[in-house]
Amino acid sequence: MSAESLRHSEWQRRSLVGLFGLAVLAPAFGWAASKTGYAEPMENAAEAVGAASAPTTASILSGYTLPGAGPHVGTFGAALLGTTLTLGLAVGFARLLAKTE
Repeated sequence: MSAESLRHSEWQRRSLVGLFGLAVLAPAFGWAASKTGYAEPMENAAEAVGAASAPTTASILSGYTLPGAGPHVGTFGAALLGTTLTLGLAVGFARLLAKTE
């Protein structure tokens, strides 16, 4: 099965719709996490070993939101940006690997 044969298949359309749907739901997940007091497991582990106060590197998607945007719009934007970047890299690597075969 070549990369060309998968270009416009039904499963790709369904996958993109599913990814977009999850990105649309990201603000709801963020809201629910804030209401339930959810904390990231790595943050909990860092607190347990005393590393939580160590300086961290700032990133553009720090806190899973875009700087300057509201909490819901920022979460949605970060979800779209992260999904697009990850999907783009995966497709790019797949095309590179397909050319070498």
